[in-house]
Parts: sequence; structure tokens; C-alpha cells
Amino acid sequence: MAETSIEWCDYTFNPWRGCTKVSPGCANCYAEITAKRNPNVLGSCLFDDTIQARFEAFCRAHPDVVSRFRQIALELRAAGHERYSADGILHVIRWHYATSTGGETPKINNIFASRLARQLIEAEPGRWEAFLSCEG
Repeated sequence: MAETSIEWCDYTFNPWRGCTKVSPGCANCYAEITAKRNPNVLGSCLFDDTIQARFEAFCRAHPDVVSRFRQIALELRAAGHERYSADGILHVIRWHYATSTGGETPKINNIFASRLARQLIEAEPGRWEAFLSCEG
């Protein structure tokens, strides 16, 4: 928390940390610039480089989640779904883990959803156009 000059409160708190750049509008992100300018105030900056490193470590530790993500996407496409979301697929994966392991699931960060989709799109361009995105 930080003291503030806002007249109706004494302190402010912003729990937001990190993000995934999703559009050209993110090129001038005020939050990233502010976090890099004030690391002692805002804590460690969890933007692209750190998030990418965490994502790569997660993929190495949980190749089953990565392959299950691809498998579910293929099943959705085979079932005739024209659009689907990476976040929705992660929810299905979490549910499958919870029901098959008695509640134990790997910690799947929500920001990994877009990176998992991007990984498929980059590996097989033109095959995964059904993923919903903020860009269109």
C-alpha cells in the first residue's frame, strides 16, 4: 500500500502484476513503463521476458498439459466449432485434472492460455484460426 493525495482515502493498493501483450495497442503500455520506472515501489515486473521464462519452464514440467491443450483444440475443431477460446480449454484441463486426481492440479497460470494458443499458431500457421483473440 502507498500513501496517497486522494482526498477520500489514506492509502491505495494495486495488486496488478504482469500481462500478456495481445494487440498493437500494448506497445505503449503505461503499466509496463511505470513498473520498470519504479521497481522498488511496484515490486518485480512480471512482463514478457519473465512470463515467457515461466511459461517455458511450465511447458517443460507439464508436457501433458501442453499436449492435452492441443488435443482438446483438435477435438473442438473436429466437432465443428468455428471459434473457441484458449482460456476455455484451460478450464476444461483444470476440470479434468481435478476429477481424475482427486483435486490435485498443476498450477496453470491464466496468462499461459494465450501463450499456449500462440505456440500452436506459430507451429502450424493457418491451422488454428479458430482461436478467439483480441485482435480479431
